[in-house]
Amino acid sequence: MIYGGSFLYQANSTDLIHWNYPQGGLPYAAHLNPWELAIMESGPPAIKTRDGRWIQVYNGVATGPGRYTPTQYSTGQMLLDIERFPNGPPVARLETPLLQPTSVHEVTGQVDNVVFTEGLVQYHGKWFMYFGQGDAFLGVATVPVQP
Repeated sequence: MIYGGSFLYQANSTDLIHWNYPQGGLPYAAHLNPWELAIMESGPPAIKTRDGRWIQVYNGVATGPGRYTPTQYSTGQMLLDIERFPNGPPVARLETPLLQPTSVHEVTGQVDNVVFTEGLVQYHGKWFMYFGQGDAFLGVATVPVQP
């Protein structure tokens, strides 16, 4: 399981009731990009790629550097190789967010400047990514599954 707060951490379980947390509190993935400097939290479960790696969608919060608004929530992706690097770090990650606040519901909402992804499903040849908008609305982005 990948979970987060300030950073992304990893825990393991054989029964999904009792969890083992790595000793020393080292993060699985630490802050790297300006849009994720305040908080990193896990999104939907990771997706296994054809080559055996995993894509993890996660959410990050900016502190203000670069072109990101302080407290802006955005969504990114990282590539994991749990066979070679079971305790991290990620093999790669997007430098800029996959999703970031742009629509009126995302920029001005119950909470301003927020998109956060929590659902990702494959259905009828498409990926459907479900995300919150301004803590008040739900959005969906779709893309065809690549052959």
